[in-house]
Amino acid sequence: MKRTLAIFLLLALAVPAVVSAAQEETIKRRVKAWAAGQEWSLYGGYSVETFDSPVWQDVLGKDTQPMMRFGGGWYALPNFSVDFAIGGMYDKFEAVGTVSGQQSGEEVKLLVLPVEVGVRYRFRFLDNQLLVPSVFAGYDWWYFNENPKFGSVVEGNKTGWHYGADIGFLLDAIDPLAAHRMAQDWNVMDTYLCLGYEVLPMNAGGGLDFSGNLVTLSLRFDVGPERAHAKP
Repeated sequence: MKRTLAIFLLLALAVPAVVSAAQEETIKRRVKAWAAGQEWSLYGGYSVETFDSPVWQDVLGKDTQPMMRFGGGWYALPNFSVDFAIGGMYDKFEAVGTVSGQQSGEEVKLLVLPVEVGVRYRFRFLDNQLLVPSVFAGYDWWYFNENPKFGSVVEGNKTGWHYGADIGFLLDAIDPLAAHRMAQDWNVMDTYLCLGYEVLPMNAGGGLDFSGNLVTLSLRFDVGPERAHAKP
């Protein structure tokens, strides 16, 4: 009788542990399968912003400013992605007198770090589609730092929105062999050269106004599950 009770007790303790381990292994397999089926994008590019405010012409002597941008996205749906990007803008200029309106000769260093979060929809419906247009929109948070040679540092942030469109040219069509290697070695399924236009309405709130429009030339990599490619 005691032996039977001991066996039942061992089974009562062992079965839940086995079931728990099996459930954990099932969850791990499902998560791994889900991750393997996801598609991501990575990109880096060069942008030129044309500012709306005439103040930039007075301060920088020009109304355009270049910046570098890097970002990525996750395709929650086949053609719909959630994107994130960060950029960098740096320049030097001579301070302008508040009374005279003339340049004072004092050098000021300006650093701007734009951060964007948004959504994108691409019009890609075929494998090896040569041209893929996209539309996008999102929220912006821009950090700025003005560092004058003699005065105090002024820093802060501006918020706003962006919306725009771009078109990507599939580079895989130019060199299918390189595309095949990228897919095998890095899981990069498509590589695009993109040209985009973006409108940027920002909240000035006094001080610098970053509102304007941007033209961006970028290189985009789509990383994800294997799909059909042109034969190398």
